[in-house]
Amino acid sequence: MLKKLVAIGVLATCSLAQAEVQELKVIYQGFQSSTTQTFVPWKRFTAYFSVDDLNQDGTFSQDELVRFSMGYISYVQGGGSGSPIVSNYLTSFSYTPGSDPAFAGIFRVHDDMFPWGEEVVAGQYYSSYGSGGSTWRWTDDTKTWVLPADAPAPVPEPAQYGMLAAGLVGMLAFARRRRA
Repeated sequence: MLKKLVAIGVLATCSLAQAEVQELKVIYQGFQSSTTQTFVPWKRFTAYFSVDDLNQDGTFSQDELVRFSMGYISYVQGGGSGSPIVSNYLTSFSYTPGSDPAFAGIFRVHDDMFPWGEEVVAGQYYSSYGSGGSTWRWTDDTKTWVLPADAPAPVPEPAQYGMLAAGLVGMLAFARRRRA
């Protein structure tokens, strides 16, 4: 009888236990500029999100999203900031560990004189509009890292150090040539 009570107690405790909230960041690096139509390998966007696997299925849906921010903008689920001037919300979100997060978000400032904002659809484009707006597109060369929120940024690849060295050598050669 005691064994049955202990087993029931353990099962009840396990069923009441909730998954821990995970704090993650996703780093995207390398985008194509829609303005110049060139690939910019150093262009980087970072998003932070917190998820809680409420149904414990190993995947995270928009309902299990606790917090999401990209850059200086904190996106709110479904509605927006509550301000008549500012709209910031996620239209979709899903993440399965081992794959890239999928999300779409909109940030808009409704100002008759200077309207501006941002729109992002992960895996497709990031666009800012207003004064000096631009659009960046994901390509097959865009790299993605999903890390714990407190993890340092990934270390640059050796090819990036090679490009830096080639640039410095070129600048040195130009400076020497100019002096002569």
